[in-house]
Amino acid sequence: MRSCPHCETNIANESKVCSNCNKAVPPLPNYPSISPKWFMVFFIFFVVLVVALLVSMFGMR
Repeated sequence: MRSCPHCETNIANESKVCSNCNKAVPPLPNYPSISPKWFMVFFIFFVVLVVALLVSMFGMR
């Protein structure tokens, strides 16, 4: 649900016309989303990078 930009009435996301004021409603932008799989890949890469930096700084001598 979202609100009509003209009258602030709650309308469905797919609506093209507000049911209350009968004015055209602009479509919602279609932003790309990151999938959980890619988030996990980036998180594991970050953890490996941090561990490698710590080992290189405080590694065995």
